[in-house]
Amino acid sequence: MAGMVHGVAHVSYPGGGAFLPARSAEDWQDLISHVMDRVRTAGRVQVLTAGHRWILRRTVEQASIRCTSCGTTSDSGCFDGGLAFCVSCALAAPDDNRQHLEITGWDET
Repeated sequence: MAGMVHGVAHVSYPGGGAFLPARSAEDWQDLISHVMDRVRTAGRVQVLTAGHRWILRRTVEQASIRCTSCGTTSDSGCFDGGLAFCVSCALAAPDDNRQHLEITGWDET
């Protein structure tokens, strides 16, 4: 989003938020871990980085999503249109070879 500094991610969720570094591959791995933990505890998480916004949510109990990009299954995911993506693929570091996705809204279906 406009105004976010390159190399910094803002993670927000019901009841809190944090600014985390997003410069190196290790930073992105830490960011992904932090976001996955927050999705599991808070249910919904927004991640803002320079020029990107992701909305993530936990799936309903006893349901899982299959990532459109890598094919893994997960109890939390990012949704874009009718497609679901795991947190790792959605938040892939910009220099990573995986697809970098912009998630712009909740998919309630």
